[in-house]
Amino acid sequence: MTPADGGEEEATAAVMSLLERLHAAESEEAALEADVDGFAGLVEQLAAAEERLEEEKARLDAIPKLSGDHRRDDVIIFRAAYRFNRSVRVLREFIAQYDA
Repeated sequence: MTPADGGEEEATAAVMSLLERLHAAESEEAALEADVDGFAGLVEQLAAAEERLEEEKARLDAIPKLSGDHRRDDVIIFRAAYRFNRSVRVLREFIAQYDA
């Protein structure tokens, strides 16, 4: 091609297009590098959390297991909660008498 055929303009347009694509690729690469750096931090946090989880599991396993039927304990707790709530209701009624 000769300059009269517009070869230079086509070549310039092609080079400009390639430069734009290169710039876009470099920008995308920079963003991906930042994401990878952030991902590495997340991986470290995950590893630390897994270690803490294992420590907590070990602590839970160290707690002695109670054997036997816990139904009696449940009944005692239920009755105590009932008495507490009844006492609260009586106290509120008493206070309401003097607030009125």
